[in-house]
Amino acid sequence: MLPLERQQKILQQLQESGNIRTMDIAAMLNVTDETVRKDFEALEKRGYLIRVHGGATRPLKIREEISLTDRQLTNREEKTAIAREAVKRIQPNETIFLDASSTVLTLTEFLPDYPLTILTNALNIFTALEGRPNLDLICTGGLYDSRSRSYIGLIAEQSLRRFNIHRMFFSGSGLHLTRGISETNNRQAVFKERVVACSEDVVFLADHGPHPMKEALDRHPDDFMVNFDFAYALESQQRWPEVIRYFLRCSALRPDVAGVWRGLGNAYFRNHELPRAQEALAKAVTLAPKHRESKLDYAGVLLDLHRYNEAESMSRAAIDLGCDQPMAHFRLANALYHQQRYAEALVALEKCALANQAFPKQSVDIDELKSQCQQKVGEKQD
Repeated sequence: MLPLERQQKILQQLQESGNIRTMDIAAMLNVTDETVRKDFEALEKRGYLIRVHGGATRPLKIREEISLTDRQLTNREEKTAIAREAVKRIQPNETIFLDASSTVLTLTEFLPDYPLTILTNALNIFTALEGRPNLDLICTGGLYDSRSRSYIGLIAEQSLRRFNIHRMFFSGSGLHLTRGISETNNRQAVFKERVVACSEDVVFLADHGPHPMKEALDRHPDDFMVNFDFAYALESQQRWPEVIRYFLRCSALRPDVAGVWRGLGNAYFRNHELPRAQEALAKAVTLAPKHRESKLDYAGVLLDLHRYNEAESMSRAAIDLGCDQPMAHFRLANALYHQQRYAEALVALEKCALANQAFPKQSVDIDELKSQCQQKVGEKQD
């Protein structure tokens, strides 16, 4: 099937359901998850959908970033304190980049009375500083984004190449200790990455305001995609009881979505609730019989439940669907080992591409399991 045909089917499914999961579309079109992700990316660039964790949704108003006016009124005192501290870094005659965020707009009120070159893509920044003595103002130009009142796109990015930026002051939608800075607007994110690459000193300004996703959840508690995205955000923090709660809410809203049951099953597994994990993953496999990753997850739970015959069948099913991950062969070998089929287990282990790597979900790593199988085969031969 040609990409255009696939994408037409994806849009048709999106129009019918409002949101779609990568694994479900992959099963429907009989292609890999990676192929679907590339289609999603192409469609997002054309404005037909918004990619989310595990799938895509139609462009909805609640998913737009909060307007600049609303952001200016939020945590005003904190923004002022942050701005006062940030300007202490600025030295005379520097070239400073200021982005379109409300916190950086607050910073303009406290700029020192130095000769400075101010480079910005933000119309509000330009307007706020117009007429100030000792300032050379430069606007990037580019594609105008009315919601953030800023310029983005290729022209804006190319204009950066002419400048040596001493300091960049910017903000974003969120900050995570391990995953870093997030930005709800994809084109803003790309532009800021370009500025970071051109800057000697990068300064991120953030208050402790509510997480945008949590705000959306508070406003739309019965929205399936908001709950689904929030569950995955909690999953990255390993907050398993809360992950379970929000996936359960998703399962009540959309019991037909296989990705919900897979997420719920994995959360139960991480929370050491094996029978419930088994039940949820069984539903995921039933709803998406061609999704190999769900079968692989299910095989892992069945192994921990000592249901080795079923674990073997599920591992083989994942492999037959094209899953060539070392974990698939390792789980098959583990299931065969516990059925005392040691020679077959050795054959499966030979297909594990990542030797000497431990898999924490299993009781033994590749080398140890291989050694045990070889020992058992030798005992039989003796």
